[in-house]
Amino acid sequence: MKQISKYLISSIIILILKVVGGIFLHSYTLLASSIFEVFLIINSILTISKDNNTLKKIISIIYSFIFIASLVFLNYISITTDNLTPSLLIILILIVSLIIRYIILVLGTNKTLQKRNGILSFANVSSNQDFLIFIIVLVSIILCKIGKWVNILTYSDKIGCGLISMLLTIKLIKILINNFKEPSNFIDEYTKEINSRKEISNLSNLKLTSFGGIRKLSVTITPKDNISLVDITSFILNLDDYLLKKANVIEVDLGGLNSYRRVIQNAGNSRSRNSKTNSQKKNSRKKNKKR
Repeated sequence: MKQISKYLISSIIILILKVVGGIFLHSYTLLASSIFEVFLIINSILTISKDNNTLKKIISIIYSFIFIASLVFLNYISITTDNLTPSLLIILILIVSLIIRYIILVLGTNKTLQKRNGILSFANVSSNQDFLIFIIVLVSIILCKIGKWVNILTYSDKIGCGLISMLLTIKLIKILINNFKEPSNFIDEYTKEINSRKEISNLSNLKLTSFGGIRKLSVTITPKDNISLVDITSFILNLDDYLLKKANVIEVDLGGLNSYRRVIQNAGNSRSRNSKTNSQKKNSRKKNKKR
């Protein structure tokens, strides 16, 4: 619960940065990105509670239509107004947003890992879609700046706004369809696929919960003892995107990390011991040379 709260707080801070930046630094693409941020926040709030009731189904239908209408309105304004040149300060906002989302959350996750609560990846936090939106905003700003010499590129901000709106609209349409369609039985297929990965030793839980039109996949896995930090990070990213093919929200818990944590600590201790012995050897060599 604490990690989910950290995610929500960080998302709200990022949302404020994007809205303020989009309005005052003249970027429709960044404003569309902020709408995407609101979408993630609402999804997270609706799925924190384990209860599945009719009210959540109604809420998901209503907010889907509201978001679609908001995106249409935003794109209408961007099309009907003159081309504006976004400020390069937006790049700073993007960098700060990434720092808030990833570095702060990673630090928070490490603290809870030490308390043996595992790693939690919640609601698209680690998905490549975050990076895709980041790239769309970044490219649109750069192309708009180049538009001083190539006139057609001045439309890049409007095109970027349309691309992000399209990504979110596809997600919203899926949620609307999910409200009137039972989820397919893919748990066995996903269990087999995840168990086949060389990075894990055990998959103890894979559960699908439907909150109205929002589907949440929860998975608990145990990584192998000898896995490196790079490999487990890469695995989490790939797993998140794999789960998000069938769900709107995902929750990944890496249970049984005590042995994994010991491997890292032992590796760190051995490195420190090696550095001490190496320094001692160097000192002894110097003394022998003097003699």
